[in-house]
Amino acid sequence: MEGGTRRAGPGSMWCVHLYLTTHQIQLTTPPNPQVYATGYVKLIITLIKFLPQIYTNHLRQSTAGWSIEQVLLDLVGGILSIAQLLIDSSLQNDWSGLTGNPVKFALGNISFVVDAVFMLQHYVLYRGKDGKGEEEEAEAERRWLLAGGGGEVGVRV
Repeated sequence: MEGGTRRAGPGSMWCVHLYLTTHQIQLTTPPNPQVYATGYVKLIITLIKFLPQIYTNHLRQSTAGWSIEQVLLDLVGGILSIAQLLIDSSLQNDWSGLTGNPVKFALGNISFVVDAVFMLQHYVLYRGKDGKGEEEEAEAERRWLLAGGGGEVGVRV
């Protein structure tokens, strides 16, 4: 052994597990207000982070440039999160588990709503609008700039 340090091996971890289970030591702690506060901060950030993309899609009347697959994966995550709460509550015959973790429940539901808006934008409202008009405008502006910008000093190719 170099440096005189030893690492805990699987045997010592097994001994700790055996001690804790035989002495029935409860490893959970009472709810911590800081943990709940952090959860609510995450909830607020989640609410805010999707709004610019929804607004940008609305202004552009297009969803070109971003992947719908990410939205679909987020939707699956929200569904699985709510499903876990439902299954846990069902197995414990205690439906207060749904309200016992309000941040997780709210995040799953926010995921449903925001992802529904994104899917509505992508598959219904702006279907077939791939933003080609913007690409053509950008190409025209690029040519104008490369041509000298109407008498202005510019890069010539």
